[in-house]
Amino acid sequence: MAQKINQSFVFYLKKLQFGFTTWKNSREISRAYSSPHENALFSNRNLWRTLVAALCIVAIVAICAAIYLGQFRAISSYFHQNMLAKRSTERPAVSAKQPKRKSLTSFFVPFRDTTTSRRSHDTVSVPIAQKASRTSDSAIAFSPDSSATDTTMLLSLPSYKKPDVTLEKFIPPTDTSEYLILVANKAVRSLYVLQRHNTVWKPVREYDIAIGEQEGRKVTAGDRRTPEGHYCILGRKEYSELSSIYGPLAYILDYPNKEDRKAGRTGQGIWIHGTDPDSQPFQTRGCIEMENSKLRDLSTMVKYGTGTPVVILFDTNLTDPTTAPDYRLCEERRREVMIDHNRMENEFRTLVISWKEAWENKRIDEYMAFYDSLQFKGQGLDWIGWKDRKLRTFGLYDTIAITIENVRVFDAGDNSTVVKFLQRYKTNLNNIENGKKIYFKKVNDLWKITGEATCPKEELLL
Repeated sequence: MAQKINQSFVFYLKKLQFGFTTWKNSREISRAYSSPHENALFSNRNLWRTLVAALCIVAIVAICAAIYLGQFRAISSYFHQNMLAKRSTERPAVSAKQPKRKSLTSFFVPFRDTTTSRRSHDTVSVPIAQKASRTSDSAIAFSPDSSATDTTMLLSLPSYKKPDVTLEKFIPPTDTSEYLILVANKAVRSLYVLQRHNTVWKPVREYDIAIGEQEGRKVTAGDRRTPEGHYCILGRKEYSELSSIYGPLAYILDYPNKEDRKAGRTGQGIWIHGTDPDSQPFQTRGCIEMENSKLRDLSTMVKYGTGTPVVILFDTNLTDPTTAPDYRLCEERRREVMIDHNRMENEFRTLVISWKEAWENKRIDEYMAFYDSLQFKGQGLDWIGWKDRKLRTFGLYDTIAITIENVRVFDAGDNSTVVKFLQRYKTNLNNIENGKKIYFKKVNDLWKITGEATCPKEELLL
Protein backbone atom coordinates (compact mmCIF):
# COMPACT_ATOMS: atom_id res chain seq x y z
CA MET A 1 0.00 0.00 0.00
CA ALA A 2 2.83 2.40 0.89
CA GLN A 3 4.44 1.79 -2.49
CA LYS A 4 1.19 2.63 -4.32
CA ILE A 5 0.77 5.87 -2.33
CA ASN A 6 4.37 6.83 -3.06
CA GLN A 7 3.86 6.17 -6.77
CA SER A 8 0.69 8.30 -6.80
CA PHE A 9 2.44 11.15 -5.03
CA VAL A 10 5.31 11.14 -7.53
CA PHE A 11 2.81 11.02 -10.41
CA TYR A 12 0.97 14.15 -9.19
CA LEU A 13 4.22 16.03 -8.72
CA LYS A 14 5.30 15.14 -12.26
CA LYS A 15 1.90 16.22 -13.53
CA LEU A 16 2.19 19.60 -11.78
CA GLN A 17 5.74 20.04 -13.05
CA PHE A 18 4.63 19.27 -16.61
CA GLY A 19 1.73 21.75 -16.38
CA PHE A 20 3.96 24.49 -15.02
CA THR A 21 6.58 23.88 -17.74
CA THR A 22 3.91 23.95 -20.44
CA TRP A 23 2.47 27.23 -19.09
CA LYS A 24 5.96 28.78 -18.91
CA ASN A 25 6.83 27.76 -22.47
CA SER A 26 3.50 29.10 -23.73
CA ARG A 27 4.19 32.42 -22.00
CA GLU A 28 7.63 32.70 -23.58
CA ILE A 29 6.23 31.94 -27.01
CA SER A 30 3.50 34.58 -26.58
CA ARG A 31 6.05 37.19 -25.54
CA ALA A 32 8.25 36.37 -28.52
CA TYR A 33 5.43 37.05 -30.97
CA SER A 34 4.09 40.20 -29.22
CA SER A 35 5.11 43.87 -29.44
CA PRO A 36 7.08 45.47 -26.54
CA HIS A 37 3.94 47.30 -25.36
CA GLU A 38 1.93 44.10 -25.39
CA ASN A 39 4.74 42.35 -23.58
CA ALA A 40 4.61 44.92 -20.80
CA LEU A 41 0.85 44.60 -20.51
CA PHE A 42 1.13 40.82 -20.58
CA SER A 43 3.78 40.91 -17.87
CA ASN A 44 1.75 43.17 -15.60
CA ARG A 45 -1.46 41.28 -16.23
CA ASN A 46 0.04 37.85 -15.57
CA LEU A 47 2.08 38.79 -12.52
CA TRP A 48 -0.84 37.98 -10.27
CA ARG A 49 -1.58 34.85 -12.28
CA THR A 50 1.99 33.64 -11.71
CA LEU A 51 1.73 34.28 -7.99
CA VAL A 52 -1.65 32.52 -7.77
CA ALA A 53 -0.33 29.53 -9.74
CA ALA A 54 2.71 29.27 -7.47
CA LEU A 55 0.50 29.39 -4.37
CA CYS A 56 -1.74 26.68 -5.84
CA ILE A 57 1.26 24.46 -6.52
CA VAL A 58 2.50 24.93 -2.96
CA ALA A 59 -0.97 24.15 -1.58
CA ILE A 60 -1.34 21.01 -3.70
CA VAL A 61 2.11 19.78 -2.68
CA ALA A 62 1.26 20.40 0.98
CA ILE A 63 -2.03 18.51 0.68
CA CYS A 64 -0.37 15.55 -1.07
CA ALA A 65 2.36 15.48 1.56
CA ALA A 66 -0.22 15.49 4.37
CA ILE A 67 -2.12 12.61 2.76
CA TYR A 68 1.09 10.69 2.20
CA LEU A 69 2.28 11.16 5.78
CA GLY A 70 -1.12 10.21 7.16
CA GLN A 71 -1.18 7.00 5.15
CA PHE A 72 2.41 6.30 6.16
CA ARG A 73 1.50 6.61 9.84
CA ALA A 74 -1.52 4.37 9.35
CA ILE A 75 0.59 1.76 7.61
CA SER A 76 3.27 1.99 10.28
CA SER A 77 0.66 1.58 12.99
CA TYR A 78 -0.85 -1.39 11.16
CA PHE A 79 2.48 -3.20 10.86
CA HIS A 80 3.38 -2.30 14.46
CA GLN A 81 0.15 -3.84 15.76
CA ASN A 82 0.68 -6.95 13.68
CA MET A 83 4.22 -7.32 14.96
CA LEU A 84 2.95 -7.07 18.53
CA ALA A 85 0.28 -9.64 17.81
CA LYS A 86 2.83 -11.93 16.23
CA ARG A 87 5.16 -11.60 19.19
CA SER A 88 2.32 -12.37 21.57
CA THR A 89 1.52 -15.59 19.74
CA GLU A 90 5.02 -16.83 18.99
CA ARG A 91 6.64 -19.43 21.17
CA PRO A 92 9.46 -17.87 23.19
CA ALA A 93 12.94 -19.06 22.24
CA VAL A 94 15.42 -20.02 24.92
CA SER A 95 18.53 -17.87 24.86
CA ALA A 96 21.90 -19.57 24.81
CA LYS A 97 22.80 -17.54 27.90
CA GLN A 98 19.63 -18.45 29.76
CA PRO A 99 20.69 -20.66 32.66
CA LYS A 100 17.40 -22.42 33.21
CA ARG A 101 14.30 -23.17 31.16
CA LYS A 102 10.90 -22.22 32.37
CA SER A 103 8.53 -24.94 33.40
CA LEU A 104 6.66 -26.32 30.42
CA THR A 105 3.36 -25.84 32.23
CA SER A 106 3.73 -22.09 31.83
CA PHE A 107 3.25 -22.44 28.09
CA PHE A 108 0.22 -24.73 27.90
CA VAL A 109 -3.30 -23.68 27.10
CA PRO A 110 -6.38 -24.63 29.11
CA PHE A 111 -8.22 -27.54 27.59
CA ARG A 112 -11.82 -28.67 27.55
CA ASP A 113 -13.15 -31.99 26.33
CA THR A 114 -16.33 -31.21 24.42
CA THR A 115 -17.29 -34.86 24.13
CA THR A 116 -18.03 -35.16 27.85
CA SER A 117 -18.42 -31.50 28.88
CA ARG A 118 -15.58 -31.83 31.39
CA ARG A 119 -13.01 -29.05 31.65
CA SER A 120 -9.33 -28.89 32.38
CA HIS A 121 -7.32 -25.78 33.04
CA ASP A 122 -3.67 -25.00 33.34
CA THR A 123 -1.78 -23.15 35.99
CA VAL A 124 -1.18 -19.77 34.34
CA SER A 125 -2.76 -17.22 32.04
CA VAL A 126 -1.80 -17.69 28.40
CA PRO A 127 -2.80 -16.14 25.06
CA ILE A 128 -6.00 -17.55 23.59
CA ALA A 129 -4.51 -17.72 20.12
CA GLN A 130 -1.18 -19.41 19.87
CA LYS A 131 1.39 -19.73 17.14
CA ALA A 132 0.22 -21.94 14.24
CA SER A 133 2.02 -25.12 15.14
CA ARG A 134 4.47 -26.81 12.85
CA THR A 135 3.61 -30.25 14.09
CA SER A 136 0.94 -32.35 12.56
CA ASP A 137 -1.28 -34.61 11.64
CA SER A 138 1.29 -34.92 8.84
CA ALA A 139 -1.52 -34.99 6.28
CA ILE A 140 -1.67 -31.21 6.75
CA ALA A 141 1.87 -30.70 8.00
CA PHE A 142 2.53 -27.75 5.72
CA SER A 143 -1.01 -26.35 5.38
CA PRO A 144 -1.78 -24.47 8.60
CA ASP A 145 -5.43 -24.07 9.48
CA SER A 146 -6.74 -20.53 9.58
CA SER A 147 -7.56 -19.04 12.94
CA ALA A 148 -9.96 -16.25 13.80
CA THR A 149 -9.19 -16.12 17.49
CA ASP A 150 -8.17 -12.98 19.33
CA THR A 151 -4.40 -12.60 19.55
CA THR A 152 -4.32 -10.08 22.36
CA MET A 153 -6.85 -11.18 24.98
CA LEU A 154 -5.53 -13.27 27.86
CA LEU A 155 -7.52 -16.07 29.42
CA SER A 156 -7.12 -16.99 33.09
CA LEU A 157 -8.75 -20.19 34.26
CA PRO A 158 -8.38 -22.38 37.35
CA SER A 159 -5.96 -25.26 36.97
CA TYR A 160 -5.99 -28.98 37.54
CA LYS A 161 -3.13 -29.84 39.78
CA LYS A 162 -0.77 -32.55 38.63
CA PRO A 163 -0.88 -35.56 40.94
CA ASP A 164 2.18 -36.50 42.96
CA VAL A 165 3.30 -39.75 41.40
CA THR A 166 5.97 -41.86 43.06
CA LEU A 167 8.47 -43.06 40.47
CA GLU A 168 10.25 -46.37 40.75
CA LYS A 169 13.72 -47.08 39.42
CA PHE A 170 13.93 -48.04 35.75
CA ILE A 171 15.41 -51.52 35.28
CA PRO A 172 17.05 -52.09 31.86
CA PRO A 173 15.27 -55.06 30.24
CA THR A 174 17.15 -58.30 29.70
CA ASP A 175 14.47 -60.05 27.64
CA THR A 176 13.33 -58.93 24.18
CA SER A 177 9.76 -59.82 25.12
CA GLU A 178 9.73 -57.07 27.77
CA TYR A 179 8.18 -53.77 26.84
CA LEU A 180 7.08 -50.45 28.33
CA ILE A 181 3.73 -48.69 28.25
CA LEU A 182 3.41 -44.92 27.76
CA VAL A 183 0.45 -43.10 29.32
CA ALA A 184 -0.27 -39.53 28.15
CA ASN A 185 -2.82 -37.63 30.23
CA LYS A 186 -3.88 -34.58 28.23
CA ALA A 187 -5.63 -33.02 31.23
CA VAL A 188 -2.37 -32.34 33.08
CA ARG A 189 0.00 -32.48 30.07
CA SER A 190 2.03 -35.40 31.42
CA LEU A 191 3.53 -38.52 29.85
CA TYR A 192 4.24 -41.45 32.15
CA VAL A 193 6.47 -44.43 31.41
CA LEU A 194 5.24 -47.66 32.96
CA GLN A 195 7.43 -50.73 33.45
CA ARG A 196 6.47 -54.15 34.70
CA HIS A 197 8.32 -55.07 37.89
CA ASN A 198 7.74 -58.80 38.26
CA THR A 199 3.98 -58.86 37.62
CA VAL A 200 3.13 -55.32 38.75
CA TRP A 201 3.30 -52.24 36.50
CA LYS A 202 5.03 -49.23 38.03
CA PRO A 203 5.66 -45.65 36.82
CA VAL A 204 9.38 -45.04 36.25
CA ARG A 205 9.40 -41.68 34.44
CA GLU A 206 7.21 -38.61 34.12
CA TYR A 207 7.62 -35.93 31.41
CA ASP A 208 5.85 -32.68 30.59
CA ILE A 209 4.30 -32.64 27.13
CA ALA A 210 2.47 -30.35 24.72
CA ILE A 211 -0.62 -31.50 22.84
CA GLY A 212 -3.00 -30.29 20.12
CA GLU A 213 -4.02 -26.66 20.27
CA GLN A 214 -7.72 -27.48 19.96
CA GLU A 215 -9.69 -29.07 22.75
CA GLY A 216 -11.36 -32.45 22.59
CA ARG A 217 -10.67 -35.77 20.95
CA LYS A 218 -9.35 -35.91 17.40
CA VAL A 219 -12.15 -36.53 14.91
CA THR A 220 -11.05 -35.33 11.49
CA ALA A 221 -7.81 -34.59 9.65
CA GLY A 222 -6.67 -31.05 10.34
CA ASP A 223 -8.79 -30.43 13.45
CA ARG A 224 -5.62 -29.84 15.52
CA ARG A 225 -6.70 -32.22 18.28
CA THR A 226 -4.77 -35.03 19.90
CA PRO A 227 -6.37 -38.49 19.69
CA GLU A 228 -7.57 -40.50 22.66
CA GLY A 229 -7.38 -44.26 22.92
CA HIS A 230 -5.00 -47.22 22.94
CA TYR A 231 -2.28 -46.98 20.27
CA CYS A 232 1.10 -48.49 19.46
CA ILE A 233 4.36 -47.12 18.11
CA LEU A 234 4.92 -48.30 14.53
CA GLY A 235 8.43 -47.00 14.04
CA ARG A 236 10.93 -44.27 14.64
CA LYS A 237 12.22 -41.43 12.46
CA GLU A 238 15.73 -40.14 12.99
CA TYR A 239 17.05 -36.58 12.85
CA SER A 240 18.39 -37.07 9.31
CA GLU A 241 14.87 -37.88 8.13
CA LEU A 242 13.13 -34.96 9.84
CA SER A 243 12.85 -31.23 9.63
CA SER A 244 14.58 -29.57 12.58
CA ILE A 245 11.19 -28.47 13.90
CA TYR A 246 10.52 -32.05 15.04
CA GLY A 247 13.65 -32.29 17.17
CA PRO A 248 16.12 -35.18 17.27
CA LEU A 249 13.68 -38.01 16.56
CA ALA A 250 10.02 -38.96 16.31
CA TYR A 251 7.93 -41.99 17.19
CA ILE A 252 5.09 -42.81 14.80
CA LEU A 253 1.74 -43.84 16.27
CA ASP A 254 -0.83 -46.07 14.56
CA TYR A 255 -3.60 -43.47 14.51
CA PRO A 256 -6.26 -44.08 13.29
CA ASN A 257 -6.64 -47.49 14.93
CA LYS A 258 -9.52 -49.94 14.50
CA GLU A 259 -11.86 -48.05 16.83
CA ASP A 260 -11.05 -44.72 15.16
CA ARG A 261 -11.78 -46.05 11.67
CA LYS A 262 -14.97 -47.72 12.86
CA ALA A 263 -16.11 -44.44 14.40
CA GLY A 264 -15.24 -42.53 11.22
CA ARG A 265 -12.35 -40.60 12.73
CA THR A 266 -9.79 -39.54 10.13
CA GLY A 267 -6.30 -38.08 9.92
CA GLN A 268 -2.78 -39.47 10.04
CA GLY A 269 0.79 -38.66 11.05
CA ILE A 270 0.37 -38.50 14.83
CA TRP A 271 3.84 -38.58 16.37
CA ILE A 272 5.66 -38.23 19.66
CA HIS A 273 8.46 -35.83 18.78
CA GLY A 274 10.71 -33.04 19.96
CA THR A 275 10.82 -29.38 19.07
CA ASP A 276 13.00 -26.70 17.52
CA PRO A 277 16.49 -26.48 19.01
CA ASP A 278 16.60 -24.12 22.01
CA SER A 279 12.83 -23.71 22.17
CA GLN A 280 10.02 -24.90 24.38
CA PRO A 281 7.34 -27.45 23.46
CA PHE A 282 4.18 -25.65 22.47
CA GLN A 283 0.76 -26.50 21.12
CA THR A 284 0.68 -28.87 18.16
CA ARG A 285 -1.71 -29.91 15.42
CA GLY A 286 -2.41 -33.14 17.22
CA CYS A 287 0.98 -34.67 18.01
CA ILE A 288 2.55 -35.12 21.43
CA GLU A 289 5.58 -32.86 21.74
CA MET A 290 8.38 -33.09 24.31
CA GLU A 291 11.46 -31.15 25.26
CA ASN A 292 14.37 -32.55 23.25
CA SER A 293 16.47 -33.65 26.22
CA LYS A 294 13.46 -35.46 27.70
CA LEU A 295 12.72 -37.14 24.39
CA ARG A 296 16.29 -38.40 24.20
CA ASP A 297 15.96 -39.75 27.72
CA LEU A 298 12.75 -41.52 26.72
CA SER A 299 14.49 -43.02 23.69
CA THR A 300 17.15 -44.63 25.87
CA MET A 301 14.38 -46.75 27.37
CA VAL A 302 12.00 -47.21 24.45
CA LYS A 303 14.82 -47.68 21.89
CA TYR A 304 13.40 -48.29 18.42
CA GLY A 305 9.97 -48.47 20.00
CA THR A 306 8.04 -50.72 17.61
CA GLY A 307 5.03 -52.22 19.36
CA THR A 308 5.26 -50.01 22.45
CA PRO A 309 1.67 -49.34 23.66
CA VAL A 310 0.71 -45.68 24.06
CA VAL A 311 -2.44 -44.85 26.01
CA ILE A 312 -3.77 -41.32 25.48
CA LEU A 313 -6.59 -40.04 27.64
CA PHE A 314 -8.11 -36.96 29.22
CA ASP A 315 -8.77 -37.57 32.90
CA THR A 316 -8.78 -34.77 35.46
CA ASN A 317 -9.05 -37.23 38.35
CA LEU A 318 -6.25 -39.60 37.39
CA THR A 319 -3.85 -39.88 40.33
CA ASP A 320 -2.31 -43.26 39.51
CA PRO A 321 -1.24 -43.65 35.84
CA THR A 322 -1.03 -47.43 36.22
CA THR A 323 -4.84 -47.55 36.37
CA ALA A 324 -5.23 -45.95 32.93
CA PRO A 325 -4.25 -48.76 30.52
CA ASP A 326 -6.35 -51.74 29.58
CA TYR A 327 -3.43 -54.15 29.91
CA ARG A 328 -5.13 -56.97 28.03
CA LEU A 329 -5.84 -54.61 25.14
CA CYS A 330 -2.28 -53.25 25.23
CA GLU A 331 -0.88 -56.77 24.97
CA GLU A 332 -3.26 -57.66 22.15
CA ARG A 333 -2.45 -54.51 20.15
CA ARG A 334 1.26 -54.95 20.66
CA ARG A 335 1.10 -58.54 19.46
CA GLU A 336 -0.77 -57.52 16.30
CA VAL A 337 1.72 -54.76 15.53
CA MET A 338 4.72 -57.00 16.11
CA ILE A 339 3.31 -59.81 13.95
CA ASP A 340 2.75 -57.40 11.08
CA HIS A 341 6.12 -55.72 11.59
CA ASN A 342 8.01 -59.04 11.69
CA ARG A 343 6.20 -60.18 8.55
CA MET A 344 7.26 -57.03 6.71
CA GLU A 345 10.84 -57.29 7.95
CA ASN A 346 11.06 -60.87 6.71
CA GLU A 347 9.59 -59.86 3.36
CA PHE A 348 12.04 -56.99 2.87
CA ARG A 349 14.98 -58.97 4.22
CA THR A 350 14.38 -61.54 1.48
CA LEU A 351 14.05 -58.76 -1.10
CA VAL A 352 17.25 -57.00 0.03
CA ILE A 353 19.24 -60.26 0.03
CA SER A 354 18.13 -60.96 -3.55
CA TRP A 355 19.16 -57.43 -4.51
CA LYS A 356 22.53 -57.93 -2.78
CA GLU A 357 23.20 -61.22 -4.55
CA ALA A 358 22.49 -59.74 -7.98
CA TRP A 359 24.86 -56.87 -7.13
CA GLU A 360 27.82 -58.91 -5.90
CA ASN A 361 27.48 -61.45 -8.74
CA LYS A 362 27.31 -58.64 -11.33
CA ARG A 363 24.05 -59.82 -12.82
CA ILE A 364 23.42 -56.42 -14.29
CA ASP A 365 19.97 -56.88 -15.80
CA GLU A 366 18.65 -58.62 -12.70
CA TYR A 367 20.18 -55.93 -10.48
CA MET A 368 18.68 -53.08 -12.50
CA ALA A 369 15.23 -54.70 -12.36
CA PHE A 370 15.03 -53.88 -8.62
CA TYR A 371 14.88 -50.15 -9.42
CA ASP A 372 12.15 -47.80 -10.58
CA SER A 373 13.85 -45.99 -13.46
CA LEU A 374 11.20 -43.23 -13.49
CA GLN A 375 11.32 -42.17 -9.84
CA PHE A 376 14.78 -43.12 -8.63
CA LYS A 377 17.02 -40.53 -6.94
CA GLY A 378 20.14 -41.45 -5.05
CA GLN A 379 23.18 -39.56 -3.74
CA GLY A 380 22.53 -36.62 -6.03
CA LEU A 381 22.01 -38.75 -9.14
CA ASP A 382 18.98 -39.59 -11.25
CA TRP A 383 18.48 -43.05 -12.69
CA ILE A 384 20.71 -42.54 -15.74
CA GLY A 385 23.61 -41.19 -13.66
CA TRP A 386 23.18 -43.93 -11.08
CA LYS A 387 23.07 -46.66 -13.73
CA ASP A 388 26.25 -45.34 -15.40
CA ARG A 389 28.07 -45.28 -12.05
CA LYS A 390 27.06 -48.86 -11.26
CA LEU A 391 28.13 -50.09 -14.68
CA ARG A 392 31.55 -48.51 -14.13
CA THR A 393 31.96 -50.10 -10.70
CA PHE A 394 30.94 -53.50 -12.06
CA GLY A 395 33.79 -53.23 -14.54
CA LEU A 396 36.26 -51.76 -12.04
CA TYR A 397 36.30 -54.54 -9.44
CA ASP A 398 37.28 -58.14 -9.99
CA THR A 399 35.35 -59.33 -6.94
CA ILE A 400 32.49 -57.87 -4.91
CA ALA A 401 31.42 -59.34 -1.57
CA ILE A 402 28.54 -57.79 0.39
CA THR A 403 27.37 -58.68 3.90
CA ILE A 404 24.04 -57.39 5.19
CA GLU A 405 23.04 -57.43 8.86
CA ASN A 406 20.37 -56.02 11.13
CA VAL A 407 17.73 -55.35 8.48
CA ARG A 408 15.09 -53.00 9.89
CA VAL A 409 11.86 -51.71 8.40
CA PHE A 410 11.19 -48.05 9.20
CA ASP A 411 8.13 -45.93 8.48
CA ALA A 412 6.27 -48.80 6.82
CA GLY A 413 3.18 -47.98 4.81
CA ASP A 414 0.89 -49.63 2.29
CA ASN A 415 2.75 -48.15 -0.67
CA SER A 416 6.08 -46.93 0.67
CA THR A 417 8.64 -48.26 3.13
CA VAL A 418 12.15 -47.38 4.28
CA VAL A 419 14.56 -50.24 4.96
CA LYS A 420 17.83 -49.75 6.85
CA PHE A 421 20.64 -52.21 7.42
CA LEU A 422 24.32 -52.49 8.20
CA GLN A 423 26.28 -53.10 4.99
CA ARG A 424 29.87 -54.34 4.59
CA TYR A 425 31.11 -53.82 1.05
CA LYS A 426 34.38 -55.57 0.21
CA THR A 427 36.16 -55.69 -3.15
CA ASN A 428 39.67 -56.49 -4.32
CA LEU A 429 40.44 -52.74 -3.94
CA ASN A 430 38.58 -51.54 -0.84
CA ASN A 431 36.57 -52.47 2.24
CA ILE A 432 33.73 -50.21 3.42
CA GLU A 433 31.25 -50.55 6.28
CA ASN A 434 28.34 -48.17 6.72
CA GLY A 435 24.63 -47.88 7.37
CA LYS A 436 22.49 -48.17 4.26
CA LYS A 437 19.00 -46.79 3.73
CA ILE A 438 16.81 -47.88 0.81
CA TYR A 439 13.47 -46.32 -0.11
CA PHE A 440 10.89 -48.68 -1.58
CA LYS A 441 7.64 -47.83 -3.33
CA LYS A 442 5.02 -50.18 -4.65
CA VAL A 443 4.79 -50.00 -8.44
CA ASN A 444 2.25 -52.29 -10.14
CA ASP A 445 2.06 -54.39 -6.94
CA LEU A 446 5.85 -54.84 -6.89
CA TRP A 447 8.27 -53.16 -4.48
CA LYS A 448 10.80 -51.04 -6.38
CA ILE A 449 13.77 -49.04 -5.15
CA THR A 450 13.22 -45.30 -5.60
CA GLY A 451 16.15 -44.03 -3.54
CA GLU A 452 19.36 -44.98 -1.74
CA ALA A 453 21.42 -43.20 0.90
CA THR A 454 23.85 -43.89 3.69
CA CYS A 455 22.91 -43.46 7.34
CA PRO A 456 24.78 -43.48 10.65
CA LYS A 457 25.48 -46.98 11.95
CA GLU A 458 24.22 -45.84 15.36
CA GLU A 459 20.67 -45.78 14.00
CA LEU A 460 20.91 -49.56 13.55
CA LEU A 461 22.32 -50.39 16.96
CA LEU A 462 19.30 -49.46 19.11
